[in-house]
Amino acid sequence: MGLKAPQPQLSIDSARQVRGYRIETFVVTREEFNALRERLPRAARRDVDAAPPGHVGLFAQALTATDTVIATLRDHVPQHLAADGRRELARQLEGLLR
Repeated sequence: MGLKAPQPQLSIDSARQVRGYRIETFVVTREEFNALRERLPRAARRDVDAAPPGHVGLFAQALTATDTVIATLRDHVPQHLAADGRRELARQLEGLLR
């Protein structure tokens, strides 16, 4: 019998994992965001404006336990609002998956 690792307390992300997915958010530079936007199919790109100067790009992704992407939301906000924007984008994605 081996020792068992202590079980972590449930966080919001691990609670989401119990439902079959987890949400990860990240911030990218304006340049990275606009470059990624250009790689989107034209139909998807229509719904995503290019980030103007002074903005950063935000992404929220829902992933399965095997890291398969279920859904992605993207947006951009002024750089000083990045933390709030990440939280809001994660809340929006969570709402869409309910």
